[in-house]
Amino acid sequence: MLTRREFIFALGSLALSAKKALSSYNTKPIDYKDIAVKYEVSPIDAKIENYMSAMSLQEKISQILIYCPKSTSQIIPDSNIILMGWSFPSGLYSKIIEQTKSNKIGSFIAVDQEGGKVHRLRNNKKFRGCRLPSLLSIGKLEDSQVHEEGKNYGSILKEAGINLLLTSIDAPKNRTKMFKEGRAFGTDPETVIKKATSYFNGVKESSLLITILGQHFPNYDINANTDGSIGKDYSSKEELKENTKQFFEIKTDGFMVSSITYPEISGEPASLDETLVNFARTTGEEKILISDDFRGLVRQYKKRKIPAPLNTATIKMFNTDMDIMMMVPIGYISQAKSLLENYIINSSEAEKKLNRKVKRILSKKCEKGLLNL
Repeated sequence: MLTRREFIFALGSLALSAKKALSSYNTKPIDYKDIAVKYEVSPIDAKIENYMSAMSLQEKISQILIYCPKSTSQIIPDSNIILMGWSFPSGLYSKIIEQTKSNKIGSFIAVDQEGGKVHRLRNNKKFRGCRLPSLLSIGKLEDSQVHEEGKNYGSILKEAGINLLLTSIDAPKNRTKMFKEGRAFGTDPETVIKKATSYFNGVKESSLLITILGQHFPNYDINANTDGSIGKDYSSKEELKENTKQFFEIKTDGFMVSSITYPEISGEPASLDETLVNFARTTGEEKILISDDFRGLVRQYKKRKIPAPLNTATIKMFNTDMDIMMMVPIGYISQAKSLLENYIINSSEAEKKLNRKVKRILSKKCEKGLLNL
């Protein structure tokens, strides 16, 4: 007995085959409304699942990865891209933006940019003179001024072709790394909720279709840099619940889940721990969950002497409810794609997990104008 979802996928495949076989005849188009009513799904869900039925495994895997190419020859069609500081002065940035315009499925294009010390857009001469204050300084402004700063930043991102904004909504009450580097609106959840809401409303006013992901769930309040070391937060479950309040109350499209380990909950970094990923998922089934860069996770696994660190971390994360893996540096991408392909092709359960992730991503892209159905 087929489930409703399996039936829709089967129907999509059948429709595609019929369309090819009868291309010379006048055939009746698929009635998505009828499918939606009969199987209790929305018309857009029916369209997305039908679209997915015609996607190859490789195309689906590309949707759950984001990476930073070092040349245009490394761009994977229909994939997602994050730009680093060195992407801008080389002229690579403008070539990437131009080349991705021809994608069937629009790319999420993000920039490693949080304000404070991390402001990569300044590496491009076009934006060098733009007003790009730190989040901490913005958090000290009146709400109306915060809104205006958001509008200003939204305009810059729109002009730059950036459609995925990764921004800290951490509340580092202990005045740790995020505070010291100016990468937080404030040190308590209430301030962050108030200021981030005004700021994001401003960003969306200038860049209506931008996707906003808050980071670093469940909260970055340690001094360690998890890109290069094992960072541990010894907060209790109760403390952590209180410190994540802003992630539940600020309207975003999803979150970056951190690489911090919370020993009171697990011995794994948050984005590799099923309990913490599920905690993030309780904010909404539709939320996009993205990892921090894999370089940090691989380094942590190497320090723990875990065999095949990239392979182990990739499969472990895939088996959680995370959606997008940040495969930085570029050397990881080919290995990860091959590994995932071999893993999924031999497992119907893995294929179901992939389809759930891809459907969530395509639904968001459809909402943001990156996929026309």
